[in-house]
Amino acid sequence: MISSRNDLINKLSHELEKYSPIVIVGEVDTGKTFFLKKLCENLVNNSVVNEYTIHQSRDVLDKMVQAISTNDMANWKQSFLASEVIIIEDFDYFIGRQNTQEELLSIFKIAKCPIIISATLPINNGDFCDGLAQFFSAGTYIKLCYPSHEDITLRLKSLIEDNTIYLSKEAYEWLLMQDIQSFTKVKGIVKTLSLYSRNEENKIGLDECKNIIKPYLVMQCKEVYVE
Repeated sequence: MISSRNDLINKLSHELEKYSPIVIVGEVDTGKTFFLKKLCENLVNNSVVNEYTIHQSRDVLDKMVQAISTNDMANWKQSFLASEVIIIEDFDYFIGRQNTQEELLSIFKIAKCPIIISATLPINNGDFCDGLAQFFSAGTYIKLCYPSHEDITLRLKSLIEDNTIYLSKEAYEWLLMQDIQSFTKVKGIVKTLSLYSRNEENKIGLDECKNIIKPYLVMQCKEVYVE
């Protein structure tokens, strides 16, 4: 039983080969990118891989088109096959691009490394070629739902640490208790706090913190219409 995203990331990072190929699926703002980055960081920390590249689908297509125009498809494919892990984000970008799907499938079939992709839509929904649907059906689907308070809190703690934001103990504890409802708002809050953060001796206090993030908390109030 996996109790949290963190537990799942730890499990995958220790047994990646067992679960590959992996499809991370979720609606917008369910945290696919963050999940993928934390998984990759764990892979490096656990010495599963030495390095990784998260390929954006648009860049993959652009480089493939360039390889076709220069008759250099072999090197384009080899750039993936030489990787310790193949990671492609926003795989939905390839919907309607049948030739690109087939080329990627040919790479996946002969790759000797784990494969991870992220997408909004399941790969078996009819928008992708049958070969891709069959290939990924043999692996692991991870469906991310909208985040729980625990997920939001973990993200908030991580970003505050990564951005070296100095908060007083009272401000920090208060912030973690707030009902922040999306990862997008978390990023906005952290970005705004970073503009006000100064140093260890001059931390953001509770009242200042409340004023700084007040717009984000106001924006998530739901409107109710009564006839």
